[in-house]
Amino acid sequence: MSSPLQKIHEMLRQALVEAFEIAPNDAELFCAGFTRQLGDRIGGDRIYLARRDNTVRNAAIRAEFDGDNIDALAHNHGLSRASIYRIVARESTRKV
Repeated sequence: MSSPLQKIHEMLRQALVEAFEIAPNDAELFCAGFTRQLGDRIGGDRIYLARRDNTVRNAAIRAEFDGDNIDALAHNHGLSRASIYRIVARESTRKV
């Protein structure tokens, strides 16, 4: 199993290469230095990374929901059908 720093290193390297079109060797060098400094500065400390707030995304899903577009919503938002049903159901129970 990889360590949290290894996971951060890989995710950052992949983002730099794919999203920002940085050369793989340059991305690797940057990530190696970054994760080394991160480990030196906060190594041993616990860091809480909150999940992102999905309020806006969930509101958009509920607004787009028409009762017949579960598959499209799941695909467009990168979620499972069950997640879409859960999001839509939460709103419908609030209105009651």
